[in-house]
Amino acid sequence: MRHANFITLYVGLWILGGYIVGSLARNWVRPDPDRAESGESAIRQLVVEGLVAAIWAALTYAFIDAVAPGTDDFRNTSAIGFLSAKALTVWESAALWSGLATVLGSVAPFPSRGRFGSHGLAGATALLVAYSPITLLISAAVVFAATNMTRSLRTGLLVGYLSIAGTEWVLSMTRIRLGIGLINGPETSLWAAGLAALLIARWSHDSSINSLD
Repeated sequence: MRHANFITLYVGLWILGGYIVGSLARNWVRPDPDRAESGESAIRQLVVEGLVAAIWAALTYAFIDAVAPGTDDFRNTSAIGFLSAKALTVWESAALWSGLATVLGSVAPFPSRGRFGSHGLAGATALLVAYSPITLLISAAVVFAATNMTRSLRTGLLVGYLSIAGTEWVLSMTRIRLGIGLINGPETSLWAAGLAALLIARWSHDSSINSLD
């Protein structure tokens, strides 16, 4: 089953596996609801979730690259951005989406139906560090600025999450080449929008994020 025709099957399985792995990792490190969460436990959760997202995306990339390194009968660009000069290779595309699936698993793990989900920040940060570090830096600056201006962490996070999608789109439209991360293009913009939507959905259901006043 090394033929390129099986790529769709492989990518689907890796994305599904990403959700399962993210869920298992979250269930493993989730805090005891009957006890106050310690700082050490919180750090452990962040580290595990970040590593799971980064490692799973890297494994996906390596697997797809190994089974279909590019042949005459295999389009080596992602179908999502195929008509763009800035389209990702199919293994980069698979890594992005399977990594996002692990974040979904940590935010809405089964079988708890998301009751013990994390904020998703650790996994999202790990993926942005690997694939779009400039977007991460700009979004972090936006969160800091918006939080200080409004004195509301909820508002700061909302604006910061929205800036993830906006920043990626601007980088794509301006054709900026920074030499780090993936080439900014239509698919990275779509992926960033999906990541932002996931974080906003989690943020909107979190009553623990309050005003700084």
